[in-house]
Amino acid sequence: MGFQQRRNRPGLAAVVLLLLFIGFAGIAPAARADQGNTAPAASPAFLQKLTADERAWLAAHPVIRVVQDPGWPPVEFADEKGEFVGMAGDYLALIEEMLNMKFERIRGLTWQEAYARLKRGDIDMTTSVAVTPEREKFWAFTRPYMKIPIVIVAHADVTYLDGMHELEGKKVAVVDGYAVTDWIPRDFPTVQLVRVKTVEEGLKALQRGDVFAYIDNMLVVGYYMAKLKMANLKIAGETPYVNAQSMAVRLDWAPLAGILQKALDSISQTQRNDIYRKWLPIRYEHGFDYTLLWYALAVFAIILLGMGAWNWKLFREIAFRKKAEAALRRSEEKFRLVFEAASVGKSITLPTGEINVNKAYCDMLGYAEDEMRNMKWQDVTPPEDIDAIQSHLNLLLNGEQDSIRFIKRYLHKNGSYIWADISVAIQRDRQREPLFFITTIVDISERIKAEENMRLAYDRVRRFMDSNIVGMIIAEASGKVLEANDYYLNLIGFARRDFESGKVDWRAITPPEWLQADEKAIAALGKLEAGTSYEKEYIRPDGTRVPILITLTRLPGPDEQIAAFILDITDRKLKEQELLEKEVQYRNLANAGLALIWT
Repeated sequence: MGFQQRRNRPGLAAVVLLLLFIGFAGIAPAARADQGNTAPAASPAFLQKLTADERAWLAAHPVIRVVQDPGWPPVEFADEKGEFVGMAGDYLALIEEMLNMKFERIRGLTWQEAYARLKRGDIDMTTSVAVTPEREKFWAFTRPYMKIPIVIVAHADVTYLDGMHELEGKKVAVVDGYAVTDWIPRDFPTVQLVRVKTVEEGLKALQRGDVFAYIDNMLVVGYYMAKLKMANLKIAGETPYVNAQSMAVRLDWAPLAGILQKALDSISQTQRNDIYRKWLPIRYEHGFDYTLLWYALAVFAIILLGMGAWNWKLFREIAFRKKAEAALRRSEEKFRLVFEAASVGKSITLPTGEINVNKAYCDMLGYAEDEMRNMKWQDVTPPEDIDAIQSHLNLLLNGEQDSIRFIKRYLHKNGSYIWADISVAIQRDRQREPLFFITTIVDISERIKAEENMRLAYDRVRRFMDSNIVGMIIAEASGKVLEANDYYLNLIGFARRDFESGKVDWRAITPPEWLQADEKAIAALGKLEAGTSYEKEYIRPDGTRVPILITLTRLPGPDEQIAAFILDITDRKLKEQELLEKEVQYRNLANAGLALIWT
């Protein structure tokens, strides 16, 4: 941030942060009073600064919908009547005057609702957001026109926090959809973010002790802490972040961002100062500010009077650190107990490959604990799998992911393979350098074996169906055919494309006089362990009938599906008919012979 401060001076930190913000915002006392005194150009004059294409774009887009954060005072917020006010609103009003147009303000939305609609392009622009890589995918931005430090708020009894690393492993509240929700997970992944909907909700969660800290814009938290009289909270530290606030428009309206930038560039320094003075709780006057001098003297006196207290606080902090170190040792002991007693395999693995494993891991691979003491994970991995596993770990080492899950094989001591479901998370130091992997290993060999058996069983059934020895189908009692081989489709006169388009229904191709036989056979399936067989006919699309012998059986499972084996018995029926006709002929000849004898 450009300054140094002792860790036990939180009061002075707040003063320095405020002075820094004054520098960020561009506020200055009398030194700048003579800069930019000219009023903004009248609307027609400003419009002449625009290119012909920009003026044409404005003429083609008479309605521009804008939304602001309703709960981020004093930057932007909704007043008691629901009207948008604040510093960003004043900038927008000046731009409306220059462009000689009125923006359509969308009211009644939370910031999370507004943000979602902005991403979809339902709303055209917003007035005060920070640039992030994620947002650049759907917004075009102006250059920042306000820069405000982002600070850490904590309870008043918390000592000065020397940066974000002090928050590692702690719960920290942030407003969902704000830029810090992109920055902090990227830069400080061990900070446990608790996303809230509003600034007020986040500060109240901090007051209740639900979180250790709250992070937001310095002006905003100062406004709410004063408004809600939160005397037990304070600005306890800095972050490396600054709210460099820009205006943003939907990406397909990028020309509007250029127009807004020209308008922002035309706003004078005097007008900017007037906006800051209007909304900041401290007024800045021209000339020498004796009030500020007395404030500085008062702060200096407080520092002098507090010298003795600082040493006392220093001893307290040392005692606190000792307690924290003792708590850390207890935490490490608990971790070791959980690690050793876990019923699944656990491993702490160095980036170089060395492993420290628990008993369950050793038992799974058939080794004694002493045998695994000097081994690497590569020693218990099939050689042909090592490169693939290393590529997974490289995603963690390179910072592309913080954790990963995959299936891998292990080599058992007896030479067999063990299949395992692996979950790996990487641990880093404060400089973001990799320390080690924490790996959880679940033996899924039985599951893999069962899946392989199921696959083999399916392959066998599939091969039998495709052999087309007989017709085979899997169908529903309602008539829908789910699976059918070529024998069956050729038998009923349908093509494969007809089946795939859902045109094959066994009830639809069954003559009405045979449906009762089907119903009787299906009903009998509930009483029989084996299948039931009977004869029936199908009607082909050309109107011809084909006689069949069908055997039904019910498949296990909740869907009550039916498997059927169908045999074409046309030849048998023809032979039966031929035999019947010959029998009639022989009977007629016999009767004729008897008649001759008796005559």
